[in-house]
Parts: sequence; structure tokens; C-alpha cells
Amino acid sequence: MKVIFFTTESSNLPGARRCYAFSKGLAKKGIKTEVISCAEYLNTSSLKKLYINDIKKILIQIKIYKRIFKEKDTIFYLQRVNYHCLAPLLIKKLYGNKIILDIDDWSLDANVFRGLSLFNKYKIKNLTVSIINNCFACITISKKLEKFIRQYSKKVFYIPVLTEVAKDTFIAKKNNDFVFSWIGTVYREDDLENIKFIIGAFNEFMGIVKKKNMYLDILGGGPLFDKLKKVNHGENVRIKDWIDQLKINDYLSKIKVGLIPLMQDSYYNKYKIPTKLFDYMAINKAVITSDIGETGFFVNKNKCGFALPNIKKTWIDHMCLMYNDPKLLKGLSDNGYKLIKDKYSLNKSVNTLYNIIMDIYDNN
Repeated sequence: MKVIFFTTESSNLPGARRCYAFSKGLAKKGIKTEVISCAEYLNTSSLKKLYINDIKKILIQIKIYKRIFKEKDTIFYLQRVNYHCLAPLLIKKLYGNKIILDIDDWSLDANVFRGLSLFNKYKIKNLTVSIINNCFACITISKKLEKFIRQYSKKVFYIPVLTEVAKDTFIAKKNNDFVFSWIGTVYREDDLENIKFIIGAFNEFMGIVKKKNMYLDILGGGPLFDKLKKVNHGENVRIKDWIDQLKINDYLSKIKVGLIPLMQDSYYNKYKIPTKLFDYMAINKAVITSDIGETGFFVNKNKCGFALPNIKKTWIDHMCLMYNDPKLLKGLSDNGYKLIKDKYSLNKSVNTLYNIIMDIYDNN
């Protein structure tokens, strides 16, 4: 019994983190697992590995095809849909391997290849629908994506989070600084727009509270992040480089509030719940997010923070509210932590996937 997870990303990025978390959890249950990341085949920094040319994509798939050629009875777990699906799909064509597809965001408008004229009109959406029609089961992190996938598959499972609840040692840490935090990769102009919005709101907030121990951390990386680092955003705005996933809980234990601005009314924002939301909740931190799509609904429904319209004054008012009312802040933080612990723990998510795999073997 074996499951191979396929991803384009390196281990410290959200999509690959889902693969490694599932892989580790299943291994504890006696299932042999392996994670194959296209990033393994690239000699460049992890945050630049999503931007590779089409020839490299094909060469990587040839190498992976050779690596998995003898995996006749192995289950293939595809994390998202992109060029990394090609080798496992070819093996499935040969041997009839069962496929589980995990879609954790709306990226269906993009192309699989961007330069080769023979393929550049083939959208990820077309490939996604084709895989869904031929896979055993689908996993998704949002109810909207679940509804979309159910047009093509009856076996769809909702697993929104693979974040392990933090240990009490992290939760108990004290810090006299009041830190707002944004974490993420900066690949698109949309990301810059989101960051600029919260920087503007924070600087005005600072003008109101006039406290020296107030900070906004922007923790990230990516092609556009260097531009951001070169601009002076204010004395108390700290632009920090991406840190290893093993150190993220230690960092998050020292902040007060996580910020998740989603300025664009796009499918990408409406059909997903950002991984960072669950990272904040799992370490007992409240959030402020935009009231858009499933993220806004999730935060409001579970009272783990505030989901707000993208109006700067409204964000500033609620930043003041969180700062001035420690009891309220603790209540919101505790709500999110309890929700992850009771309903969306890593163990529960792994159990769901384990049952899917057992269903595959029972039906063989």
C-alpha cells in the first residue's frame, strides 16, 4: 500500500506543506508514502521555483516519469493542477493507477505552459476537469470549490486545513510589543496592493495610538518582495525575509493579530481560504481579514476575528478596538484556537484521507 504526493512547490510553501503533512500522518498509520516535488529538480531559491520555463517543465516531467515508471499499484495524490500532473497521468494511462486530486485554490484561469505555442492555449481549467472526470476522489479547502467540483465528481471531501495545533509552550509566551503581522509570498501585483493597504492603515493607526511598541511585520518573499523592501514604509513597519516553516510557530507566538487583506473581487479570493488564516488560529491568534468570499464568511461565522469591508477607516477602527480591549482580543483568539483543536485538527484531516485510501483498496 503506497501513496505518492505530487507538487510543484518546495516544502516551506503551502501546497507542498499539505503534501508533507498528509504524508507524515499516513506513514504513522502504516501506509508507505513519498512526496515528489518538482522543486527538487531546480537549483534556485524556493520562492523562485514557480517561475520556470516550459522546456524545464518538460525535462522535469521526463525525470519524474522515469522515477515512477514501476509504480503500478500506487495511488497518486495530485496537489493542485499544473505541469507536475503530466508524468503521473501518463503512468495512470499505462497501469490504471487511482488518483486523488487536491484543489486548494482557484488557479484555473492560468495556462499549464506559458511559452510553447503548441500548448499555451490549454488552460489549467481544461486539465482540471479532465482529471476530475478520471480520478477516484477530490479534496478541497472551500465550500465554493466543493460546489464547483461536484459538477464533475460525486466523491468530494472538504479538508480545509492541515495545520497542527501549536503546543502550549508557544501559546504561553509573553511579548510586550503589540505586533500586527502579514505573511505570504509576493508574486503578483495583487499581493502588493494588499500589503500597501495594510501599511497605510497601520501608519494611520500609529498616529492615533502613539505608542512606540506597536509594529507591523510584513514577512514574505518572492519576485516582487525585493521592491517592497527598498521602500521606506515607516519606522514601525518591519519588512522581514521568509523564514523556515520549522520556525514559524515561534515567530507567530510573539505577534498579537494576523492581517489578511483581500482587495480584489476575484475568483482566486472568493474560492479559497488562505492557509495563513489557519496558521494564525492554530497558535491562538485573532485575525482581521477582508469580508470577501469564503474567508470572510468563515471568520465571521466562527468569531475568530473581524471580516471587514476594504475601507481603511474601518480597519483602523478595529485595530484600535483589538488594541484597547484585551478581553475581546483574547476571546477571538481562543475561539479560533478551539475551532482548530476540536474540528479541524491535523489528525482529523489525516483520518479523512486514510478512509478515502481504504475505500480505494476495498473497491479493488
